[in-house]
Amino acid sequence: MTHRRPAAPSTASTTTGSPAIGRRDALGIAAGTFAALSLGGLLPGCGDSPALVPVAEQAIDPEAIDRDPLALLPSKAIVLVACDARALLATSLGADVTQIVREIVPLGAESGFEPSRDVDRVVAGFYAMQGADVAAVVQGRFDIAAIEKAAEAKKAMPSGKTIVKTTYAGQTMFTVGNLGFVVLTKKTMLSGNEIGMRRALDRLRYQAGFELKRAIDGWMLETIETPNTALALAGDFTLNSVGEAATNAVPFVVGLERARILGNFQSPGLNFAGTLSYKDDTAAEASGASLRNLTDVGLMASLFASVALGASIPQIDARRSGKDLAVATSVDESTSRFALKMLADAAKAQL
Repeated sequence: MTHRRPAAPSTASTTTGSPAIGRRDALGIAAGTFAALSLGGLLPGCGDSPALVPVAEQAIDPEAIDRDPLALLPSKAIVLVACDARALLATSLGADVTQIVREIVPLGAESGFEPSRDVDRVVAGFYAMQGADVAAVVQGRFDIAAIEKAAEAKKAMPSGKTIVKTTYAGQTMFTVGNLGFVVLTKKTMLSGNEIGMRRALDRLRYQAGFELKRAIDGWMLETIETPNTALALAGDFTLNSVGEAATNAVPFVVGLERARILGNFQSPGLNFAGTLSYKDDTAAEASGASLRNLTDVGLMASLFASVALGASIPQIDARRSGKDLAVATSVDESTSRFALKMLADAAKAQL
């Protein structure tokens, strides 16, 4: 069975130094913002994917899943984020990321699962199916039996909620609150909220003859598969109108249609560069002014000006060319930790 992959971009940023600004790159400071908007439910629902036609039960081929795990992700992703987990975990932020994973799903040593050792790459799709939904594929090395045994033995989480074991589409799903995981193969794990994971599993059981094909738009896949990129984000905001609360708090999303982001984990912490595409020149110009005067953006100023947490407001270089805004910024380690804490708190709120 052959899976066709989108062609790689003709020009690529590298993980050495700050990535070059280009039409296929994107602004990294928006990554946390876009994820937070999705998790916060500020993007109104666009409805689920069209109904799939059921076919006879098909045996799941582990090799087919491992060969192209991105084919598991449902269509109509608003934001698609890819992270080189090994590169991130090797930085000074690695311990923070590992602790977040352990807090959300504390399986314990008996599971044989160690994030810093066993996770290679994570690709997450954010959706508005029945609210704010997420489905993520995690690539690495997983002991299926040990992980499932540890999950079954875990009676309760620190939050007081229990790990619930259910079966869906012939797969064992473990959830705590609204988040969970499914270990599909020794190399591929599915994670996310319950709706996101179910829609991904539907793709397995409703694909005739198991000819699993990618459903995400090609330009988004091309962005996240840019060679030698540690972090990438592609956002398609033509699928949903951004809520009024979001536009009031973060003015630079007004009129935003597409975002392409590339980043690395080099000094001083996280470096990003990319392109934001707007509906017209006027929207691009107004957004550029908002980004250049970030202290005037109420929400962003409050997020990044926390003296207690040592966070600082990043300086953003924003230059307009027609409807496109080329942007670059660097985020220091203290501010990066603050952003990680925000995302962790948003995730734990779902537990």
